Amino acid sequence: MKITKKIILLAVSSLFLSNAVNAQTPESNIVFPEVKSSWMPEGDFVNVDNIRKVAPGLSKDQLYRLISRPHFNEGIFAPKVWNYIFNFRTGTGTDYVTCQYQIQFDNKEIIKSTHWKDGACANFLVMPAPQVIKEITREVPAEIDLSKIPMPAVQNFSIAGDVLFNFNKHNLADLRNEGRAELDKIAEKIKAYKSVDVIRVIGHTDSLASSEYNFTLSYKRAQTVKNYLASVGLNVSVIQAKGAGETELVKTLEECSGSATKVKGKKARKSSSKSSLQECLLPNRRVEIEVIGTK
Repeated sequence: MKITKKIILLAVSSLFLSNAVNAQTPESNIVFPEVKSSWMPEGDFVNVDNIRKVAPGLSKDQLYRLISRPHFNEGIFAPKVWNYIFNFRTGTGTDYVTCQYQIQFDNKEIIKSTHWKDGACANFLVMPAPQVIKEITREVPAEIDLSKIPMPAVQNFSIAGDVLFNFNKHNLADLRNEGRAELDKIAEKIKAYKSVDVIRVIGHTDSLASSEYNFTLSYKRAQTVKNYLASVGLNVSVIQAKGAGETELVKTLEECSGSATKVKGKKARKSSSKSSLQECLLPNRRVEIEVIGTK
């Protein structure tokens, strides 16, 4: 059965137990935002093991390291509620379901409760029954030479931001000719794979603007690159777009603060300083593409 992107839940696979973990059934006073108001309305395929670790008592910093920032413009520090949109594979082909998840904090920014919009979504966090794993293990014949089985290969590409887009731009129309040429080369290399499991497109920015603005800009750039790769023949269902904002800097503001060239005149010095700072921070403005598949 084809499952499209909806905020739902249908019956959960029998591989999962019926009890929910690490979440509460939504109460009548809990309000979830509209999906269309999210900066990531298509949802994120987050690491399920990391969601399992989310529980009351964790700090906001610990939560951030597990499942990153919220998918709505709620800020990082002041808000008492973070909302997420998560996608879960059903185990049937590429089908998945989409669930809304809310975390509430106390006055000390410690998690006090977690909630699913549909309580059945919590069943995706339950580990499969151990006997299922044992049966799968017994099905592998001992005489198989595992060294002859093709193993997935991981290949990484990094494209400088100024090659792809002009400063502070992100739309498909803003994609530079040099950037298109680089993406075409990468697409041809990916097409040479025997099979592709996933293509992750991750956008990065420098730290000149606010963290929220940078996350949004980096995600929009990644989404544009994803759409371009799909337009030149790659399977869009295996391409994931993610914004990392300024969380993985190559050059920090402190390292670049002394890079500005001083010239005569206050106005000229200010302009030169800004230009030199942007140039020094350029390695941060990039898009990385990770390919996992069999060559």
